[in-house]
Amino acid sequence: MDIKRSFGKLAWLLFLSLFLSQSLAAKEITLEEIPWPTERECEPCVTIQFMTMEMRLPLNLIGKLHVINSGTNLHILPPSYPSQNSVLFLAIPPEKLLTLFESNGLLDGLNINTNEEFFDALGARPSENESLAALRQIKDLDIASQYTKTSKDSVHAYRIQSVQPNNDTIYFVIDDEEIVYMIAGEITEELYEAVLSNLHIKPWSSY
Repeated sequence: MDIKRSFGKLAWLLFLSLFLSQSLAAKEITLEEIPWPTERECEPCVTIQFMTMEMRLPLNLIGKLHVINSGTNLHILPPSYPSQNSVLFLAIPPEKLLTLFESNGLLDGLNINTNEEFFDALGARPSENESLAALRQIKDLDIASQYTKTSKDSVHAYRIQSVQPNNDTIYFVIDDEEIVYMIAGEITEELYEAVLSNLHIKPWSSY
């Protein structure tokens, strides 16, 4: 009985140690700039236009598409649906990002005026800045394993990889556009490469 109790305590201590080390490491996550994925052939694929974002996604990644809220949300379920392993595309207007945080005083002292400056700032260590620490927590940087930025022409993609399953996020910031696009859910490397490698920005009028 004592052996079982000792073994249980040891297992708990090992779990707690691993959890704390992951939490502390996550709080120190900073922004890392990486190259944009190389454009590649995509067959058989389907072209998806989500507002100004045009993508070519492999058919083997798509089981079903749900268009929600008059086209401002797009839900992509995998071929194995129904399952939890799906992704959601969202369009975030300024009143739900910079304007909202500014009105709540969370941008004070951070010299943030654009969407790109906002996501760049999230990648800095908060030090003693309580506003930045709060913003990083709101955007799940406190439970992130990696935070990266990659840019091509007018597009900047910020990827937050979570230590929690099915909780990854990519934010797309486009120069001179107030709306930020977001992909959330289980973002596999295959999906990440597929979305970025064939991504083009097309004005709505060119549909």
